[in-house]
Amino acid sequence: MTPQSIDPQQQVTSAFGAPLHIFCASTEAAGNLTFGLRPGPVMRIVERAQVRLADKNGCDAADGEIGDLLLRGANVFDGYWNDPRATAKSLKGEWYHTGDLMRRGEKDELMFVARKKDIIIRGGTNMSPIEVEQAIVGCRGGSGDRYPGRRTRAARSRFHQACEEIQRGGRSRNSRKSHDTTSRL
Repeated sequence: MTPQSIDPQQQVTSAFGAPLHIFCASTEAAGNLTFGLRPGPVMRIVERAQVRLADKNGCDAADGEIGDLLLRGANVFDGYWNDPRATAKSLKGEWYHTGDLMRRGEKDELMFVARKKDIIIRGGTNMSPIEVEQAIVGCRGGSGDRYPGRRTRAARSRFHQACEEIQRGGRSRNSRKSHDTTSRL
């Protein structure tokens, strides 16, 4: 699942006269979430679905806080074929750990934040890639280099500028298992 901005949703709705909805699904656990009723990476919990958002300690995340999406029920898979290691990582205490970080919204809404393994840690602050991307676009000259994919000083500078801006904004993300990608830039 990847976050989609509101603009493409509104453009499709205008162009085709039909709404574009973001839908969350996985082969491991189908039928727990459905599309949201407003633009953005918003999903709704379906009736009778067993859904939890867990903090880094495995406790229920407080309202408004980011948590790991956990699912349980008859529609959750029994395990990965011939891969007990991957099964043990994903299924813990009857709950399937999706690896998606979500924030609970109003009533039955969940907002997608990022994939847990994609979280970037810099200076003690956990950031989702979408936050970094939005901050880079907001930086002067952030529309991209003349040669995309080439690691230039300008690109690295924009990345660090974006990270500093996010840190000044005080945004942090709860994540048990994260990785630091700054050394690769």
